[in-house]
Amino acid sequence: MHLKTGDSWRRLPEATVAWLVAAILALATLALPLSGYAAPAFQGLSVGSLALLAAAGVGVGWFVTDRLVALGRPRWFVLGVIMLLFLLGWLVGNEATLHHLVVFRVTLFDIVLFGAAGGSLVRGDRPRSRDPSVLVALASVATWIAYDVPTVLHEPMRDLNTYLAAAADAVAGHSAYLQAPLTSLPDPDRNPFVYPPLTLPLFELLSRLPARAVDIGWLGLSVAAVLIGLSVLGIRGRWLVALLAWPNFAIAFSVGNVAVFGFLCFALGYRFAAALVLGGIFKLQSGVVALWGLREGRYREIAFGIAVLSGIALASIAITGTAVWGEWARGLGYFQQTLDSFPAMRGLSLTKYLPSFVVILAGAGAILVALLRRGRNGLARFGLASIIASPTLYIHGFGPILPGALTLRPAMFWFVLALFPWGVWGLPIPAAWVAVAIVAGALLRSAGEDLRKPGAMSEEAADLHPVGRSLQIWPAGGPAFDDRAESDPQGGS
Repeated sequence: MHLKTGDSWRRLPEATVAWLVAAILALATLALPLSGYAAPAFQGLSVGSLALLAAAGVGVGWFVTDRLVALGRPRWFVLGVIMLLFLLGWLVGNEATLHHLVVFRVTLFDIVLFGAAGGSLVRGDRPRSRDPSVLVALASVATWIAYDVPTVLHEPMRDLNTYLAAAADAVAGHSAYLQAPLTSLPDPDRNPFVYPPLTLPLFELLSRLPARAVDIGWLGLSVAAVLIGLSVLGIRGRWLVALLAWPNFAIAFSVGNVAVFGFLCFALGYRFAAALVLGGIFKLQSGVVALWGLREGRYREIAFGIAVLSGIALASIAITGTAVWGEWARGLGYFQQTLDSFPAMRGLSLTKYLPSFVVILAGAGAILVALLRRGRNGLARFGLASIIASPTLYIHGFGPILPGALTLRPAMFWFVLALFPWGVWGLPIPAAWVAVAIVAGALLRSAGEDLRKPGAMSEEAADLHPVGRSLQIWPAGGPAFDDRAESDPQGGS
């Protein structure tokens, strides 16, 4: 008698199936940087080789921490060992820093240490952690390190330099915006400035300050914005530190992009809907999520946000004048023509792969689908809609996907977070859009308006989920919070 494939799977112990699925996802995760990235990326090694090197470090870090926890060492001792490893790596690989006080440089030995720190964070300090999802989490962190190291060090603060250069032009009496379509790709530090004129006074002020102080201050504010945003979403403990290395955030820190502040406004939006309006101060598509506030009847908060935004605009006119608004409108037109000539400048946006009318229809459809749900689920859907509707989109613009991703089980969550920097499986679009499709499917499956991490998880599995033992994403505290939803475990998926 022959068993069908489905019967064979059902006859396997549930734990065995879980380990097989986790192993497959972990191997698929590690394979992401191996495919199509054979060229040297850092110190003669390809990205795939860096991923394997980081994976070795991740495994060592997890094992060492696991043994320390088994020995009953207190948390401060484990942290001390990790910091000592970093110090030794810095001393071994960066003698020039000690002697000449030059900028910190990374060696291959440091990559192993970064991996060890990542593996230690994944392990944590719980007495026991043997859930199969750990394989995917470790693999995901290894691919983050492989992407971050060569990319973060490449032309740091280039987006911030673009903002400051445009402001310096305005201070010198020139236009901050394009005066004609570009005929060649721009310098990374002088990309076209496309943000509304109400942002110019801020950058004009920063352009007058010492460059090093501005860089350090901007980086500090960027990290603080992400940490606050993650905390508001309900992420706690060691995952606050680990997620700073997620390429979507790490690259934003490196280039000094304003997307991190948009992420903060989006995360704050559930508690204070006015933040959703203010999130559009730099990128208009980010303001799409403000429709959620209207859907929820949060009219006073939306009105307050509009009033604040209008006040900033009026105050900026006193500094910049009104003519600059016409220059901005014309500059956007020239920028669109430039994008048509150089599609690479669209980044990961759907407009790079699909006709504009198709993207417009997709964006409108995503907004309509978002309007079908209220509450946290609806806001998470609007976050995806803002991504789909973006005319230009880079890896740091995918931050609003996090609330929806947090509804996934740990293994799938870590797999999804590994997808963003890579191409995958020969598809004509980046793997980031595979991640968007997975999260969109999870939100569509959700039974209610609430937004929760998956239930029925063991304590070990819950420990590998960034929301931890808490069930709620966007935990209580906002005016839209409903005590009944918090007590109903069937409120979401």
